[in-house]
Amino acid sequence: MQQEFKHVDISFLKNMTSDDPLIMSEIIQLFKMEVPKYLHDIYLHLNSKNWNELSAAAHKAKSSFALMGINESVSNLKDLEIKSKNQIEIETFTSLVQNIERVYHEAMKELEPLI
Repeated sequence: MQQEFKHVDISFLKNMTSDDPLIMSEIIQLFKMEVPKYLHDIYLHLNSKNWNELSAAAHKAKSSFALMGINESVSNLKDLEIKSKNQIEIETFTSLVQNIERVYHEAMKELEPLI
């Protein structure tokens, strides 16, 4: 049975783990635990308008999403990182963060069977 993925490109993770389900499960569980912390920090800095810290938090979260092949969120995090660092298009930050969070939850539904 081949699972369909809308948000996740699992090929990188499979390649990195030699398609070992146990290792994949451990990495997905780490992702599941880490991302809510990243999102908390991102929202904290967004709400306090601390743009440099927001940029740093977006940068930190980016690699976790990249590891799961969640390219839409990687792109949004790159945008957020650059725009917040340069303090441009501030009005777009909230929608970027909300989209990152939405995609995270949808991606976790895709990844859950692999845990």
